Amino acid sequence: NARRALIRSKRDQSAELQNVIDTNKELKRAKAEESKQRIVALEAQSRELRQQHLRQQHFHAQLIREANDQVKQVADDGRQNTARRRKMLHDTVIADKAADAPPPPLSA
Repeated sequence: NARRALIRSKRDQSAELQNVIDTNKELKRAKAEESKQRIVALEAQSRELRQQHLRQQHFHAQLIREANDQVKQVADDGRQNTARRRKMLHDTVIADKAADAPPPPLSA
C-alpha cells in the first residue's frame, strides 16, 4: 500500500510537472506570436512612414521646380523687356538721325 501511494505520489508530481512544462510552452508560444504580430505592425508602420517621407520629398521637389520655373519666367520677362527697350532706343536714335540728316542727293 505504501508502495502504491509512493508510485501514485510520483505520478501526480510528474503530471504536475508536465502541466507546468505545458503551461510554460504555451506562454512561450503566446509571447512568440505576440512578438511576430508586433514585428508585422512595426514593419507596416515603417513602410507607411517611408511612403509618407517619399510623398513629402516629391512635394518639396515639386515646389522647388515651380519656384525655379517662376524665377526663369521672371528672368525671361526681364530680358525681353530689356531687349524691347534697347530696340525702342535704337529706333529712336535712328529716327533722330534720319530727321537731322540732309536728304540723300538725287542721282542724275
